[in-house]
Amino acid sequence: MWPGVTRAEKGNARRRWPDTTRRESLSLCAVLPPLAFGPLNLTLSPSYHHSAWALKQVYEYLGNPPSLDHWSNDTDAKPCGGGKRWAGVSCSKGRVTELDLRGRGLDGTLAPGLAAAGALKKLNLSGNALAGELPSAWGSAGGFEALTSVSLADNKLGGDLPALWAARGALPGLYLLDLSGNNLTGTLPEAWGAPGVFP
Repeated sequence: MWPGVTRAEKGNARRRWPDTTRRESLSLCAVLPPLAFGPLNLTLSPSYHHSAWALKQVYEYLGNPPSLDHWSNDTDAKPCGGGKRWAGVSCSKGRVTELDLRGRGLDGTLAPGLAAAGALKKLNLSGNALAGELPSAWGSAGGFEALTSVSLADNKLGGDLPALWAARGALPGLYLLDLSGNNLTGTLPEAWGAPGVFP
């Protein structure tokens, strides 16, 4: 249950987020059980090539920051293997499984193509200065098929939660979502008020 939200409000998902003009911020940290919506029509696979392309797009959207040791958007750059370890990247069997870039002073925006990193399980970009909106593409069918945990807390993100994030089959394994300390507005997706979505 969310602090300050009654069961009735949670059930109909009509709770308005705080008005950002009053310098209030939404504090949302949800624990979600894995959702069982049946088989997905996957258009992406968690291959090495998708992971490498996804991280190169992240690097580009962050403005190629020098604080990310050994990162590169060169066509031959390899985040898993191929020499020096990329800062904040963990791999298993040649696939990116974790991206932990918390507190690195990063700015820029969130890369929509990160959803192509199909083997990614944990994403932590908290404590930076990331701005812009949450990418709708992160909720696309076939994207983030292994993702279980996301922390985007304490950034400068704004706008609404994308409706696609609440679509059937979106973010199928996600059980932890921390968006606290941002400037998000709007309402929670109605689908998140359905029985069994939250404990």
